[in-house]
Amino acid sequence: MMKKQSVKKQSRSSLLRKRRLILEWIGAALIAAILFWGLFHVNSIEVVGNSGKNYTDQEIIEMTLPEFWTRNSALLRILRRKADLQDVRFMESVEVEVKNRNEIRLHVNEQKAVGFVRLNDVDFYFDHNGIVLEIMSAEETAQLKLESAEGVQETEVQSESEESAEIGEIASEESAEADENELEAVKENIQEFNPDLADVPLVTGLEVSPVEEGQRLPVSDSVIFNTIQSLTKMIDKYKIYPDYVLITENEKNEKEMSLYYGTVRAALGTDSDLEEKITRLAAILPKLTERSGVLHLEEFTGDTINIVFEED
Repeated sequence: MMKKQSVKKQSRSSLLRKRRLILEWIGAALIAAILFWGLFHVNSIEVVGNSGKNYTDQEIIEMTLPEFWTRNSALLRILRRKADLQDVRFMESVEVEVKNRNEIRLHVNEQKAVGFVRLNDVDFYFDHNGIVLEIMSAEETAQLKLESAEGVQETEVQSESEESAEIGEIASEESAEADENELEAVKENIQEFNPDLADVPLVTGLEVSPVEEGQRLPVSDSVIFNTIQSLTKMIDKYKIYPDYVLITENEKNEKEMSLYYGTVRAALGTDSDLEEKITRLAAILPKLTERSGVLHLEEFTGDTINIVFEED
């Protein structure tokens, strides 16, 4: 009888020790979790790259970091470097930068307009997927471009006395060699692609119908939007904004592009060697001031030396 009671006491004592040990482990884990959370808790979030036009900084934070654990810098460093927000209107993604254990920075990548089409004096600004980001009247667009042009003129007046660039020679109705040194100078004048609405080109020649904001413009071949994006990037890169872009179709059912600058038409042909074509166009345009005709770049490649400007 005594032995049974002794065994029961030992069993109960062993059980109590196990429970105490478990509670100690749980307590240690809770303390460690609290220390871990407190040590790496994010208490400062900086948002950069947000225009503020579509979403506030707080809304960006809530969309990017909705879960409880995302307020921990250590977990963010491991589990979330970038938030894909392409399903959110006007947004591409947000990159998460951990500055230190308590501070992070969110780099916002908004959807950017790459062009606009005009239907019945209404302008539809679209992105590289053909999604309409903004709708405004032709009058509002004209006002935007006027204000932008006035700002550019002020800047040019300030720097006019410091600039004097000669661009390579071009022959009327003949071929001539462009100055490679000037081309290199043009290439150096590049910036990140971030055009304002006033700088994206009017695109003509596309058969589309009106849609609402957030909807895709209906076209027969959506690849054309990627082509327009590449073109707009190069135009913005060298700051040679055309009056408008004309999209046509050749005998092979290939899309061809022409850029209009007043009385000068730059015929680019298809999108092959597009970067080289726009780079050369940027070097040539200053020489065509007050002239009228067609600059033929349809067959231009990186190896082309001679370019024809056909006077009207």
